[in-house]
Amino acid sequence: MAGQTMWPEWSTEKAIKEGYRVSYILYAVASDLAECIRSVPWQVKQRTKGGDVIVESHPLVELVRSPNTEGTWGSLMEAVDIYKSLAGNAYGVWIPVGQDNLDLWLLRPERVSIVPDALGHIDHYSYLVPGEVTPTRYKPEQIVHFKFFDPGDDYYGMAPLQAAARLVDTSNDGLLWNRNSMKNRARPEMVMSPKEHLSADQHETLLELLKKQVDGPENARRTLIPSEPFEILQLSLTPIEMDFLNSFNTYEVGVCKVFHVHPEAIGALGATFENKEWAIRAKWEGPVQSRLSEMRSTLNHKFRIQFGTIDPSVARVGDLWMDYDLSGSPLADYKLSKAIERATKVWACGMPWNVAADVFGVGTPPIKGGEVGYISALMLPLGTTSQWSVDGDTSGGRSAPRSVNLETEDQFQAHYRVTDRRKQGWERGVAVKVADQFGAQRKAVVRAVENGTRDTDDVIASFRADWEKLLTGVERAVIADFGGEVAKDIAEPGRALRSDFDAWSKSVQDWVRRHTAEAVDEIQKTTQQGIRRVVLSGLGEGWDMRRIAAAVDDQFKEWEGGSGAYRSMRIARTEVHSASSYGMHEAARQSGVVEEKACSRAWTRRGRAKSTW
Repeated sequence: MAGQTMWPEWSTEKAIKEGYRVSYILYAVASDLAECIRSVPWQVKQRTKGGDVIVESHPLVELVRSPNTEGTWGSLMEAVDIYKSLAGNAYGVWIPVGQDNLDLWLLRPERVSIVPDALGHIDHYSYLVPGEVTPTRYKPEQIVHFKFFDPGDDYYGMAPLQAAARLVDTSNDGLLWNRNSMKNRARPEMVMSPKEHLSADQHETLLELLKKQVDGPENARRTLIPSEPFEILQLSLTPIEMDFLNSFNTYEVGVCKVFHVHPEAIGALGATFENKEWAIRAKWEGPVQSRLSEMRSTLNHKFRIQFGTIDPSVARVGDLWMDYDLSGSPLADYKLSKAIERATKVWACGMPWNVAADVFGVGTPPIKGGEVGYISALMLPLGTTSQWSVDGDTSGGRSAPRSVNLETEDQFQAHYRVTDRRKQGWERGVAVKVADQFGAQRKAVVRAVENGTRDTDDVIASFRADWEKLLTGVERAVIADFGGEVAKDIAEPGRALRSDFDAWSKSVQDWVRRHTAEAVDEIQKTTQQGIRRVVLSGLGEGWDMRRIAAAVDDQFKEWEGGSGAYRSMRIARTEVHSASSYGMHEAARQSGVVEEKACSRAWTRRGRAKSTW
């Protein structure tokens, strides 16, 4: 085989003429991927002891800025990707310009053939322009050969279109069939049989009359009333006569699969805003990034001898490489949002924000106070439980002695007022958090309704974990606060009574888990029913989805309001009251000294006849 030209089995000319230029779905997928590739900027980087830096002056930098006199780097990469999709191969030839710089030009893949040597290695690339007799020979080191791997070929790549060729041909045939079918059959389906024999002139006259009255789309399904006596036999269609329109979805999905693109990414299969958004993200995370990585590997390998470029995964200090920059892509936006989401979750579990932001690559500079950790149970406005005064006491009752004596009704009532004011402080703080949660739900539900969603139950249900997190934190914090106060109040000077309170005991955790589940069930159920009524009412009135979305927005905002008449405050009061009551009861039980709860005096101690805490 040495010295003999090796031709690819695949016809690039046919792929372009009968595929890319004819098939709408192939054009949509291939051009969409290539446009994504074109939009990505490239850089030259170098590894230093301080990290990777962008090189500002180098022959490869000039190549990226201006690869040749006729095009940009983006247009060059777009053409490379289109050629690879259709031909499986793309060829660039680099030509020295001056002492250090070089130009990169593309060769038409259908004009390139590979000639091996006696060992089967590539001896040279042959490029024959139509009309010329002698091809141009290029040494292997001059050619940048981009290709998709083909397990059945030693020299050429395999085009994705090759695997979808039959689908594309079938789709094209289907379109042509339907076009001709509509052209030829947009008329009454019938046979006209004359009752008398027609002469040649009469037959010709009848044909001309039918052509004027029946032929063409403008006469489709038009009633024909003949002037001569005829028997008309109506012909019916078969149950499903070449239903190509329904099969187009199959073709679209098949071609998209070959290119590893979800059909929704190009607006196929009735794409909505939501599924198109994730499909575009998947396209960038999958085929776009994969193709860019292959281009990077090819370029760095080709320029390794001349410029010392290397794959970044194995780079050492001083090494150089060409690289693409996805920082401005939809994929980067998605990764940033996920990084923020993960960092926020671990921050809510106690990790300082500056640490979380660094670990998950949020990319924000350290913030003041970001070295302090927080836990979700305490993420309420500062001073929540101590901002309300009782009879001039601005400490919220915290300055009262730890061992209190409530022998008289007045003493009991005063202590009750202190406790009640502390509850009010918690309620106001929790109401803010509940309103924020409704606000987050509002944005998601309104967006879904604007995009045509009528059944909002699933959107609302997706916030269950957020509600559980919020209420779990609130209930644990309230239990710890009120239970701790009761434990301290029960203690008596000079007596070895247990005054600590275990807010993380199994009984407390079981109660929190059970109560949270029940509370979230009720909140979500009420929200779903309320929004469902708004949507159904709007549909019944004949409103469009935008107007219905506005009504949904108003309903949520009503629930977010800050006064006691609104739902956020009602939820806050319910949860604070339940958790504080349980916390006080549990603290008394854990103390081991409380015998029973008095109707008007709070607690009765063991060993003291009806004396109260």
